[in-house]
Amino acid sequence: MITIALLLSALAAPQDVDRARAAVERSLPYLEKEGVAWIEKRDCLSCHVVPFLVWSHDEARAKGIPVDLQKLAGWVDWSTKESEACRMLTWLSGPILDDLKAEGLPADTVGKLTPFTTRPELKGGKKETVFRKELANALTAEERSKYELLVLRHAAHGKGDGGGVDTMSQLLLAGVGGAEFAASTRAFLLGFQQPDGSWKPNGQLRGMNRSEGEAVAITTMWTALALGPSSDAAQKAVGFVRKAARGKTTEWLVVRALGEAAFGERGAAEEFLRELRGRQNADGGWSAVPEAASDAFATGLALYALGSAEDAAVPRARKFLAESQSPDGSWAVPPAPWTTAGSKPERNQRLDPIYRYWGSAWAAIGLARTLP
Repeated sequence: MITIALLLSALAAPQDVDRARAAVERSLPYLEKEGVAWIEKRDCLSCHVVPFLVWSHDEARAKGIPVDLQKLAGWVDWSTKESEACRMLTWLSGPILDDLKAEGLPADTVGKLTPFTTRPELKGGKKETVFRKELANALTAEERSKYELLVLRHAAHGKGDGGGVDTMSQLLLAGVGGAEFAASTRAFLLGFQQPDGSWKPNGQLRGMNRSEGEAVAITTMWTALALGPSSDAAQKAVGFVRKAARGKTTEWLVVRALGEAAFGERGAAEEFLRELRGRQNADGGWSAVPEAASDAFATGLALYALGSAEDAAVPRARKFLAESQSPDGSWAVPPAPWTTAGSKPERNQRLDPIYRYWGSAWAAIGLARTLP
């Protein structure tokens, strides 16, 4: 005999799915608008914007939600080319300027290039397109016409970061690019693995509200997932994470569950998923850390790990996200629980749009992942 609870659940299921699908669809224009603006204004392959622009749209596409495939292909093309461009850096040094003088570069022009050896943002090197833009700012059009090729010939070239370990991993997890890009990116990632099997987080990921050890473990597991279980480097990384100290964040639980499921420890994966379900708040959402308010970022991550629409925790999470979505399709994600910047309100204000975008993308990805 069918119970009233089961009957009500069966009747509610189609409405629940429709509401989740509609929430993803509403989020896409916001994610496109802000993601494209980031590319155009910053020309930056960031770990918290561009990969998630692509990833969210591709997850939506996979579940039959209308996506402009021509635009998506353009973002993928830009992302792969940008990552490849960031794998080689260009810079100048004092000895290089001496060589240029010996080659006949006028003293006035050499003087204009001297800041390239002292400015902190240029000393470490830039991808060639940015380096050439800096040259354009420093030299006259006539000087560039006469000397740019000479400068580029003498400039130093060295290994870049490909946009960062986390960014490259996200691109792989999002399925960006073809087989050739995936193979070259996996090979490039191996060059950043530490002797103990870990990978270090990049940029803003180092300043999030978690210990250094937890940050390393999270980056390491995401990277291992991007490389896949057939990779010896990934297997070594999983061994590192299993020995590492326990983390406190929802993201740590998510990557541990995903990692154990991918690398053969199904029982351990279920244990982490049980703990993840136990952290679901009364409103249906998850929080960045225990005892904080629910937010879309943590809830999207949790849905991504749960993965199945049949999981009992999913309908409540969908309801939370559907009811907390803003009119523009985004979700507000207060930075404070995610970062260590709580004592600096002005920094939190600057971070607010970053976490709103990042969290909105994860909400869309998590919702789409649970759709039939």
